[in-house]
Amino acid sequence: MKTRRLGHTEVSAIGLGCMNVSWKGRAATDPVRRRESAIPGFHRALDEGITLLDTANIYAPTWDQIGHNEIVVREAFDSWSGSAESKAKVVLATKGGITRSVGEVWGHTGSDDSAKWEDSQFDCSLGLRRRRNGEQVCVVTGFPSQPSRHGN
Repeated sequence: MKTRRLGHTEVSAIGLGCMNVSWKGRAATDPVRRRESAIPGFHRALDEGITLLDTANIYAPTWDQIGHNEIVVREAFDSWSGSAESKAKVVLATKGGITRSVGEVWGHTGSDDSAKWEDSQFDCSLGLRRRRNGEQVCVVTGFPSQPSRHGN
């Protein structure tokens, strides 16, 4: 698997976008399909050397199920049979500062870059609670006045 540098971390050149399994009616929203299709799909990608998983708290079947995708990704990661060394190479990319509300209205938090950055940090800290300590996390930001942050 070819790799690329992401900040100070080496990741697979091909990443896995995790959003689709959490949309309404998709594999991760049904318990049987989640167990028989979605989770094995994540495992296959990891087995093939994918080390970059793209998730976000807003990837969910509906606006009131925020965090769904991060939970599914955590479940797949925790149940993956990869070695401790392989697991240590996985980077979970997440986003924050994006909102979904009643009526499936999408938007951004805050009125300026500073407020958006603070809300993004809060959203990402919620996502971190859905993951085990030791996994690498890359917080993705699109706010020009704030630097990208990478952490463990």
